[in-house]
Amino acid sequence: MASRYFRWAQEERSATTRIGTTLLAGPVFLGLLPFLIAWVGLRVDRRLGLRPLGMRSARRIVGGLLMVLGYTLGFWSVVTQVDRGRGTPLPVMPTQELLTEGPFRFCRNPMTLGTILAYFGLGIGAGTVAGTAFALGFGASLLAYLKRFEEAELAERFGEAYLAYKHEVPFIIPSRRPSKGAQMKRVLVLGGGIGGVEAAISLRKKDLDVELVSDRDYLFVYPLAIWIPTGERSFENTGIRLADVAKAHGFKLTIDEVTEISGAERSFTLAQQGKRQDFDYLVVALGAHKMPHKGKEHVLSICGAPQESLRVKERLDALIARGEGRIAVGFGGNPKDTSAVRGGPAFEFLYNVHHTLIKRRMRSRFELSFFAPMPSPGMRMGEKAVAMMDRMLDASVIRAYTGKKISEFVEGGVVFEDGGKLEADLIMFIAAGDGHSVVKASDLPQNEAGFISVLQSCEVRGHPWLYAVGDAAALEGPEWRAKQGHVAEVMARITANDIARKESGDGRRSESYVDDLCILCVMDMGNGAGFVYRNDRRALFLPMPIVGHWLKRGWGKYFELSKLGKIPRIPGM
Repeated sequence: MASRYFRWAQEERSATTRIGTTLLAGPVFLGLLPFLIAWVGLRVDRRLGLRPLGMRSARRIVGGLLMVLGYTLGFWSVVTQVDRGRGTPLPVMPTQELLTEGPFRFCRNPMTLGTILAYFGLGIGAGTVAGTAFALGFGASLLAYLKRFEEAELAERFGEAYLAYKHEVPFIIPSRRPSKGAQMKRVLVLGGGIGGVEAAISLRKKDLDVELVSDRDYLFVYPLAIWIPTGERSFENTGIRLADVAKAHGFKLTIDEVTEISGAERSFTLAQQGKRQDFDYLVVALGAHKMPHKGKEHVLSICGAPQESLRVKERLDALIARGEGRIAVGFGGNPKDTSAVRGGPAFEFLYNVHHTLIKRRMRSRFELSFFAPMPSPGMRMGEKAVAMMDRMLDASVIRAYTGKKISEFVEGGVVFEDGGKLEADLIMFIAAGDGHSVVKASDLPQNEAGFISVLQSCEVRGHPWLYAVGDAAALEGPEWRAKQGHVAEVMARITANDIARKESGDGRRSESYVDDLCILCVMDMGNGAGFVYRNDRRALFLPMPIVGHWLKRGWGKYFELSKLGKIPRIPGM
């Protein structure tokens, strides 16, 4: 029976299935059981002639605090199981990974502890003797199940890794895990972007000694840079201090520039500190450089150097002050790697400018244009999304120049290879990604575009000590694949899991980032947004008037707080 369950439990479900199954259990644990404890418990007390618990004010305060603590611990545990463990809290769909991070660092069964605290707090808060007794009895039955069945199942599925974890971490009463000191493996992460920061956080949660090297002292949140030119968001509020992130998660931060990487010498070189080899594993998250275009000095971008977004704002403000102008917005491609295109932010910037000009009642005095060398820009999002975008461009009186390859940029316009020219006072252009110059100059295996060739576990081919994540890596997968921030984070977490798997001696196969590839974004339009989702099975573009804009703004705050460790991370976000 146990072996049959073991084989069945190995089946991994999609994130949508995991979340849906967990939500289905919500009415039982958040509705039915609290109803039995409080409402039914009080009526059982009356039937049996039991007096309510005394000290009403004190028990309500204590009960309330226990409920808040219990539900917080429970929610944290569930999020960790669904996201990190790739399973659910329910035995019918167990986690695929042995969880040793998040609340599972402090005890092996934090969700059960949270459940007991919440229900016990509800019972004493309501003042019901029967309800409190039911809560304690339910908690005791959970503990018995864990001891009798679940521990044996976990030992069968995870082997020595679970037995070592069981020996080190208490069953239900939390305690801080002892530091492993000199035994901790040392991991260096190169790059302070979205992928690099997530790698440092995820590796630290695996109890590894982590150092993040970045050439900037802040994490610039590029998805939010669309609002800097229109003034809806300040430059200062679009970055997160890396020192604060490092402090929250306990990794070391070094501000320096990477100038060289050597696979043969197992080393990297920094501009200030020089050559370094003091690590067990190295994670490259340097991002990408941009495709070169003739006349690039005549264009600005919100996806280039962070400060460039301020120059876009200055140019836009000058045109608004003048009262008229021609604004051209576009993006390019990389024929050697189609996953390196950044099209979404171009559309977002364009529609936010359109909306800003409408609010200022001067839209009719501006000519807005969109250009791209592809015949159908955005096709990776699906045919329905492209049709919707075309209708929106027409409705917004935005002229489209598509299928025209760019010859060069000049002062005052874009020149196409067919000899045509798009006149513009401001050109905001997002060039496709190209291999980072440090990577291209290295001896690391690369694809034709200069991106690092990796296995699906993100391990660099032929280098078991080296990993690459995010824009620095060459993505495998379907033709529509795209390098997005959430993909970089998935790769970062898979990297941390793979290093932890190697160190624990876990012989199971590595995870694959390809399994989680999808296009996912909320494309902001100033007065609303479009929800975009694409995987192998479906392509979705869902208009979200008004609320979509505020959802994206809310995501920005959530992203900041989750990186600073102030709130738990929601799976898929």
